[in-house]
Amino acid sequence: MGQGRGSALSTIRPRVIKGSDKMGLPWDAYYVLAKANAALTNSKVHPNTGAPDYDITHNLSDLVIDTDLNLGVYGVIGPLDVTGDIIASTTISADLYKWTGAAGGSLIELQSIVNTWLFKTKDGLGADDSGLYFDIDNSRFELRFINFPMWSLSVLGTGCTYGYLGDYAMAFSPAGTFSGLFTWMEDEDYFKFSDDIFMDITEKIYFRNAATSINSANVGHLDLNAATSIDLNAASNIGDGGTTNYAGFAADGELTLHGTARVKRHINLTAQDWKRGVGSPDIGTHGTFPTLNFDAISDDMVYYSLLCPYKFEAGTTIKFTVDWTYSGAQDDGTVCWGLEYINVTTGETVDGATTTITKTSAGEHTTGKLVRTTFTTEMSGMVAQDTIGMRLYRDVSADTLVADAVLINTHFEFTMDKLGKPT
Repeated sequence: MGQGRGSALSTIRPRVIKGSDKMGLPWDAYYVLAKANAALTNSKVHPNTGAPDYDITHNLSDLVIDTDLNLGVYGVIGPLDVTGDIIASTTISADLYKWTGAAGGSLIELQSIVNTWLFKTKDGLGADDSGLYFDIDNSRFELRFINFPMWSLSVLGTGCTYGYLGDYAMAFSPAGTFSGLFTWMEDEDYFKFSDDIFMDITEKIYFRNAATSINSANVGHLDLNAATSIDLNAASNIGDGGTTNYAGFAADGELTLHGTARVKRHINLTAQDWKRGVGSPDIGTHGTFPTLNFDAISDDMVYYSLLCPYKFEAGTTIKFTVDWTYSGAQDDGTVCWGLEYINVTTGETVDGATTTITKTSAGEHTTGKLVRTTFTTEMSGMVAQDTIGMRLYRDVSADTLVADAVLINTHFEFTMDKLGKPT
């Protein structure tokens, strides 16, 4: 080390000097070697009148460690060659050196603490600001900020670890924007990412084992892979994110469909399902189909009732369609079908006011061919669990076909937004 209160001899001593004559050494040289606490130079140590200068050479092989002294290594650190307010340097102790600023506060400190070196800067009042920390025993390097998170890098075996007493934050900051940031949350025991993560390849993120992972095998696809099951443990939407068109799963698993995720369902009633009453059509067959034959003379009619299903979407309508044909000579006439209905629930009048809708076919139908007549006006006002009573008839006063209109089938199309009533 350099000159100062002590030197490397502060912690070592020469071998025992035997004899009272001090082995012929001058008293001043013996004093230096025996006390091992004076500043030793390669010249005369204590000026004596008439005493010559001595060139004293130290051979470390002739020296031994003196554990009794244990005074550390002393030295003087010269002023830094920098531009600024540093004006002086001071040796505080065997393991602490300071550079002092013009304002009187310590600006820089260099300190040795049991196989570590701490180099830190100070603020104008001498309080700790930041610094570098070198831990020789644990092969660790730390960058410490007093008012900011501290980073450390430890090289242990074949890997590196990072350590800190609180939360870590690693920021990638082009031009100081802090545009990329992730943090290790020490108390919560997880990583927090404050920006997007972009995986531009097909590599996977694994959970517990290689059979459970997330990846994107192809552009536009997200693959969830699990050996046993993929569990959604909260209310979830699949589709456009829950805006318009999506399937919504409640926390208890109930499914509700929205927008284009809804589906159309049919309730089918054959001709023989309808019940005949006064003024009923004749029963017949046409090919393999059982039929009801509505003549062109009177308004033949049939009846039926059904329950509006749980899966029916409230506020929507029901579309009614009649499948029919006629036989015999070609007849370009039309057929007018009518449907009278009422929907009631508990406590409402069964024979109350009804609603009637009609639809006239286009005409010029080919004999023997199936004709499908869909009502333009749809059934409305129903809610799930309503009981619907209906009367289907042919309004001969409004059509022109002279042959029997042979009923084959009827069906009701409704919108479904759920599987049924939740349990």
